[in-house]
Amino acid sequence: MATNDNYMAVGLRRVFVAKRNTTSGVMEIPAGTPAGTAYYGVRAQGALGLTPTPAAPNRVPVNGDDLLQHTFSLPPRESFTGELRVSKTDFEVIALLTGVKVFGSGDIRKVAVGTDKQGSEDDVVIWGYREAAVGDDELTTYGNRRWELVYFPNCRVNLRGNPWQDATAAEITYDIIANLSRVDEAGVTLTEAVHGCTRAPCIMVHTTNKPWIDVFEGDGSETDFTLSQAAYVDSDSIQVWIDGVSTAFSETDGVVTPTGGVADGETLVIEYEWDDSV
Repeated sequence: MATNDNYMAVGLRRVFVAKRNTTSGVMEIPAGTPAGTAYYGVRAQGALGLTPTPAAPNRVPVNGDDLLQHTFSLPPRESFTGELRVSKTDFEVIALLTGVKVFGSGDIRKVAVGTDKQGSEDDVVIWGYREAAVGDDELTTYGNRRWELVYFPNCRVNLRGNPWQDATAAEITYDIIANLSRVDEAGVTLTEAVHGCTRAPCIMVHTTNKPWIDVFEGDGSETDFTLSQAAYVDSDSIQVWIDGVSTAFSETDGVVTPTGGVADGETLVIEYEWDDSV
């Protein structure tokens, strides 16, 4: 895992979206997915930007004697927001984020936008990663390649822009309302003792190699869980949680076996690093 917290970062590599499991708080695995099959969301292809925007504090000035006497900085009254911009019109992503369905048949596929689902969309998870480098110029590793991940654990999303304009490449924009979550990307409950907070709308992660998150659902009989990225670094780069609790495991050739197994209905989250050239 990462050995330094000072990173310089650039661009955006990939973004994934998924429905949020309202019980565990992590990515919800689609119905019918086999117990041993990893789920990491749906890729939002053509990702151009994923922008977290913290809300400004509520500033309350105290005036008197024709002077500004003091300004209180109180909790914000606006939401933590964000924006996702992509260059590809992907009906599966639009449907997932806005709570509708893709319909039609054969070569004619359709999706409704601006529907009566606005305001009652499904809660979703959004995560993405980008390349970075060690930023501490006092270290011998200064400038070495690293990676950065951003994770929105509890969002509502609206399709805002899909301009049709002469001689202009398509760019679809989604507005993100990032609500507070009591758990992180692994389903771990946030605490003052460990995290310094009990609720958060956004989690940032630093890793040495490319970060990845696989989610599995237990059925009480499946004991082996295969990582979706075959180019994982090694067992030291793997962390395993069952229903938000860190769990011991063994690993052989990308197959993770949690100690004690995974009971029916339990959620297994495996966070790890990989290093292929994609």
